[in-house]
Amino acid sequence: DIDYRPVLWGAVGPDGGTLDAVPSTAATDAIQALLPRCDLVVGTEAELRIAGGSEDLSRALERIRELSAAVLVVKRGASGSVVLDGPIPTDLDGAGVRAPGFAVDVVNAAGAGDGFLAGFLSGWLRGSALEACAVRGNAVGALVIARRGCAPAMPTAPAETLRPSVVAKAARSPRARRKDATKCGEDGSPVHSFHTLIADLATLARNTATTAIAPNQPFTITTRPTHTQQKAFDLLSVTCSQ
Repeated sequence: DIDYRPVLWGAVGPDGGTLDAVPSTAATDAIQALLPRCDLVVGTEAELRIAGGSEDLSRALERIRELSAAVLVVKRGASGSVVLDGPIPTDLDGAGVRAPGFAVDVVNAAGAGDGFLAGFLSGWLRGSALEACAVRGNAVGALVIARRGCAPAMPTAPAETLRPSVVAKAARSPRARRKDATKCGEDGSPVHSFHTLIADLATLARNTATTAIAPNQPFTITTRPTHTQQKAFDLLSVTCSQ
């Protein structure tokens, strides 16, 4: 969920909290660094333009697709939502899996995006078709804005559709299952937990050495990061000096 807030990126002042289309290069760079790790990317048209780094929605979506094979969901408010799985079409009109919105009297717009994502994921994690996921997202979003409150307005699934235990594991997406089976991401790099990544980064070392020819002239040698280690440094904005 992109959930772009320009005020948090310094793109607008404290009184600009309602603005959502003010671009931020820092935000775009940070989002794009994370996109290769995503299975699902959800955002409004304005948020997807920020993520793709272009005012043109089609170009922004094409840039996102270059960086990620994730399913892309475009939230379009009262017009519903569009789901794009695969190549980005040249003409977005009529393309993708489209789900119309639900006409409701808006009582409170807060929580609409959270409601949409909750509804979409309730289908996604159960392996439902993309259209069914989008319909659920639109329906929950509509229910939330038609009621007072935010979290209290979230609907609850009937008891028979819930997991048998609140601590039972939810079903994983197909991409997550592939990662578990191959232990590799979409780009072929190994999948790490936090602890294994730290252990991998700990193998980097800077050694001070001297030679018999010049014993009084020590020099340092730093091990070269692997592809995975360099990706971790890039995400953390850390420079590994040689």
